[in-house]
Amino acid sequence: VPYIGRINSKENNIYIVTGTNKWGLSNGSIGAKIITDLITKNSSEYEELYNPSRVKSYLNSKFIESSVEMAYDYIKGKINSGDDRLPQKDEGKTITINGERYGAYRDAKGYLYIVDITCTHLGCELRFNSAEKSWDCPCHGSRFNYKGEIVYDSYSDMYDKYNRAIYIDGYIYVMSSSQFKSASAEIMETIDELIF
Repeated sequence: VPYIGRINSKENNIYIVTGTNKWGLSNGSIGAKIITDLITKNSSEYEELYNPSRVKSYLNSKFIESSVEMAYDYIKGKINSGDDRLPQKDEGKTITINGERYGAYRDAKGYLYIVDITCTHLGCELRFNSAEKSWDCPCHGSRFNYKGEIVYDSYSDMYDKYNRAIYIDGYIYVMSSSQFKSASAEIMETIDELIF
């Protein structure tokens, strides 16, 4: 439930509408109605429900449960090490390369995509969602496709980076998206032949 109304009990002429998330259009409309009523009538039938000063809205068992779960997911992600084996075709998982954790997904053609799985918002470790073929943040719900491109970000300024990799003779060769896009057709054909 968003916060709509007087910013606090001491300031009667400062109003806010915030916390609308993905529902800005509908919540913005109800916000306009509530604030109009507060200005013209000094009250609104929805005032208490959306009151920005309401304590019970966030200080409850659900809030505490969510906070504990987020802390657990954060710590669990930092402790777990990745697999030392690369994924099979159409598989994604956390791997370890030179002691660092990465997310790896191999598509049906054999292309290997390696991404940084640390969310730049608060540092939670992303998890692979095999049904959607995406990397999902357990802390705040941001989602990225297997290339690392944003599908849904709960916070702006998330990363939009990915790497394409090939595995040849026990070595992983990684190219950034800009290097990959600028590679010549001849190099691309060579890479395509080498990918299994």
